[in-house]
Amino acid sequence: MSVLSQHIKRKHSWKTVCVSECLHNIGISIDSFYSTWTRKNPSAWKGVIRRNGFALRSRLSLMGKRPTVGSVRSKVAKLSDGPNTKYIVVVDGHMLLLNSNGETIVDTSPRKRDRRGVLMLYAVWPK
Repeated sequence: MSVLSQHIKRKHSWKTVCVSECLHNIGISIDSFYSTWTRKNPSAWKGVIRRNGFALRSRLSLMGKRPTVGSVRSKVAKLSDGPNTKYIVVVDGHMLLLNSNGETIVDTSPRKRDRRGVLMLYAVWPK
């Protein structure tokens, strides 16, 4: 069961199901943030993560050209960020969460063969 049953859409901000589920799994309470996306700040979720005691570090440059979710899994498993590191993967209109072995922890829109292009990839760990 998801922490949100549907997106909460307001005039200038959203609290989305996929981002809220990823943040919840990292250890951030659903009640500790108002929105995950705003018109002025489409990456508002990064601030939520940092305000709740976690660090973010981009890992996209280590993935090569035009990575897909499927190709990122094996490359994430080879990174030396530590066993408790989780990875936020942003694709067009969606977010999912991987563990340090490249296995899916959260994906509210799973695929059998995942060829979605990765737009952002962040390692997340407690500060």
